[in-house]
Amino acid sequence: MIKDKNFIVGIGAGMIIGAILLQLSLIGERASKPMSEQALRRAADQAGFDLVARGNVANELSLQGQKDTANVSEHKRAADSKAVSSGTAVSSSEDSKVTKGNASATGQPNKQPALPTDATKPSAKDKVSSVKQSETSQITVKVAAQSGSSEVAAQLAKAGVVASADAFEGFIFKHKKQRKLRTGTFVFNVPAEMADVLEIITSHPNG
Repeated sequence: MIKDKNFIVGIGAGMIIGAILLQLSLIGERASKPMSEQALRRAADQAGFDLVARGNVANELSLQGQKDTANVSEHKRAADSKAVSSGTAVSSSEDSKVTKGNASATGQPNKQPALPTDATKPSAKDKVSSVKQSETSQITVKVAAQSGSSEVAAQLAKAGVVASADAFEGFIFKHKKQRKLRTGTFVFNVPAEMADVLEIITSHPNG
């Protein structure tokens, strides 16, 4: 009975081992079989790579080499151009130094001749100032005591100090100076602005 049991266990173990070996052989055959192009592309996409044919790899390497050569040549040309421009600048600086040295040796500095100017010719501003001074005159006005804003404006307009009595009276009220008007004798330069006239009439009398 025991011998039969061992025999059955041995047969079962052999069957299990045989199944395992069969699976391993199948896996080996699958691994040794070459992958198709679609499977390779799928695996490359999953790994984050680009699938390139052998001939295309050589072409890409050749194009990259040509680009690198072109970049090196361009950098070399730029460096040569920069060196030439810097040499020209140094030459110009040396020429200017030579010119300055010649001027100092001869004792005659290289100066541009000054343009002649007419110092006695009056400017336009001076002409306007002289015209204003000739056109300005003085008017003396005596403001009677206890004169209000309307009487003061009327006297100034009558004397020709201001153009309009009503306009000057409105100007007085606009600046709230009706209570600060003074009396006495005042001297005005005409023509004059209403602000200047108001400043004089609200200050101490001139005499």
